[in-house]
Amino acid sequence: MYPYPSTTSSANIRTNTYSLIHFQNFVILQAEEYIDTFQYELAQKFCERALTMDSDNLRALETSGTLLLELEQMEKAKAVSFKMIKILGDSCICGTHLALFYVQGISFLYNRITVGCVAHLLPQ
Repeated sequence: MYPYPSTTSSANIRTNTYSLIHFQNFVILQAEEYIDTFQYELAQKFCERALTMDSDNLRALETSGTLLLELEQMEKAKAVSFKMIKILGDSCICGTHLALFYVQGISFLYNRITVGCVAHLLPQ
């Protein structure tokens, strides 16, 4: 009926899925290399790229959340943390606790930055 072989064979789908996962891991590794050289803005762009391919990629979310903390974008970091909690759900108590500690860390850093920003304005 069709003169050409199907391009959506299961072998092609597996190959394409593997390629996508491999590329996502490569993008995240690139982000981590930029983190090692303190190029946080560039690393965040790589995380965003990985998340456009798979918005539920926990490794990319974790890396992005850490970068957002470094870039002092607390609200975005908090949103990423809540997304991680939503993805993990009740399936992994350990992961949920980790994500909750992450949110607490964001709150702590936010309070510290806020107090630090106004501390120099207070009379001594």
